[in-house]
Order: sequence, then structure tokens, then C-alpha cells
Amino acid sequence: MNRKGFTLIELLVVISIITILAAISVPQFAKYRVRAYNVTAISDLRNIKTTLEAEYANDLAYPAGPLTDADGTAVSEVIGDFMPSSHVYVTYASFPADDAQMYVFGTKHRDGNRVYASSSHSSLLYYQEDPADDEAWVGVSIGGTTITLPPLDAGKPVSDGGFSDAGWTAQ
Repeated sequence: MNRKGFTLIELLVVISIITILAAISVPQFAKYRVRAYNVTAISDLRNIKTTLEAEYANDLAYPAGPLTDADGTAVSEVIGDFMPSSHVYVTYASFPADDAQMYVFGTKHRDGNRVYASSSHSSLLYYQEDPADDEAWVGVSIGGTTITLPPLDAGKPVSDGGFSDAGWTAQ
């Protein structure tokens, strides 16, 4: 017998295998996208921290804050020549206002699910996953999400920058 095609059963098996593979891969792809957005916010956080420490090495003071900026246009005016990645929101505060010796700042990608933060008194990066407005402390808005960065205390900074007491997780 001369066969020149596939049977209906063979076609259905192939279609079902492709459907199963697609059902497995689509949710994973969405997770990878969110992870990539979070990595962008981490990258900007580390670059800002490096820029701030370079500013301190040059001037013996951090740039004067506060700064909360949704599109990054004013960030370069406060934090050196740094421009955040697109869709990364940045907030920054320094203390005292006239001769900044401490800072705290945070970043969040518009489509990411974590807010990242660091301070002058901590070498670690901290994050809050899916922060909600009702979990906020004192309102600092990063990308429409209200979060609270640890307060800057004039006298006694703690070794972790105050993050562990405030619901942040070390990265």
C-alpha cells in the first residue's frame, strides 16, 4: 500500500504534545520577564550606589536630596550623571540637608514585582516583594506603589541601615 500522509491519530498526538509544551512554557516565560524587570532595578540600584559613593569620595558629602522621580529626568541632576533605565522609578533621600552624610534610596521597575533599596550604612541590597499600600510606613511613592524607606537617624545609624526592622529582606 502506498501511503502519502499522516493518519488522524498521528496528527492528534503531535498537536497534543505541542499543546502540552506550550502550556508549560507560557507561564515560565512570564516569570522570566518579571525576573528580568527586577534585575534591571537591581542593576540601577547598584549603579546609583556606586555613583553616590564616588560623589562622596570627591566631595565628602552625598548629593542633597530628597528626590522622587517617575521618569528619571531629574535623577541626573541629583545623582551625578546617572540616568536610570527606562521604566525604573527611583527615590532618594539624604541627611542632613546642608551636608549630606547619609542616604537611603530605592528603585522599582514599572513591571517588576519587587522594590529594592539600600543605604549609605549598608553594603547589602534589600527588597520588598509585591509591596501593597497598606503595608507602607511613611509614604514614599516608587512607581505608584507607596513604600517606606528606613528613616535616617541623625546620630546612630544601625549596621544594616534599618532595613531588617522595617520588613525588608536582604538580597
